[in-house]
Amino acid sequence: MPQGLGFWVKEDRIILLRAPLEGTHISYITAHPEEFHLTREEIQRVYDTYQEELHKEGKAREELIKRVSQEGWIRVRHYRGSHDYWSIQTYDTVRERKYIVDFVEWCLKNTIDNDPIMTLNDELHLFSYKDESKEIYDYMSGGVERFLSEHNAQGRHTRKHPRIVGGNSRGRT
Repeated sequence: MPQGLGFWVKEDRIILLRAPLEGTHISYITAHPEEFHLTREEIQRVYDTYQEELHKEGKAREELIKRVSQEGWIRVRHYRGSHDYWSIQTYDTVRERKYIVDFVEWCLKNTIDNDPIMTLNDELHLFSYKDESKEIYDYMSGGVERFLSEHNAQGRHTRKHPRIVGGNSRGRT
């Protein structure tokens, strides 16, 4: 399935990844381990454990993404094609819910290269590593708009708004 935009999100930080030219989630981790409180040696040990080549998308990648998600990082990817949807992976979707809502609202309000990042009709798939639960907000049932209506009522006026940092930030914020 063709990949569109990707993001790393943590609290009010957004790191934009444009596939395929500007990297994958794992290539960003390996290029910037200090942002994820990792070392290059730790990353290499994980790849060595699975006998995989550095930067490859396999079991080592999955372990590293799970590890950084436990520290509050949220992995976001827009998959495009016959089944177009946004994948949002967290360690705990309940714990990170407010940041997911903030990110989705940010995507609705902003553009990249004058194109909307996300629309109210887009489909969302939320996955939690903690309990392996999955929430799907398909476009036929309201998509992003339904997600926001279900999760947008909890103390929204006191939090900082997300902002792009690092990565490629050629968007309007």
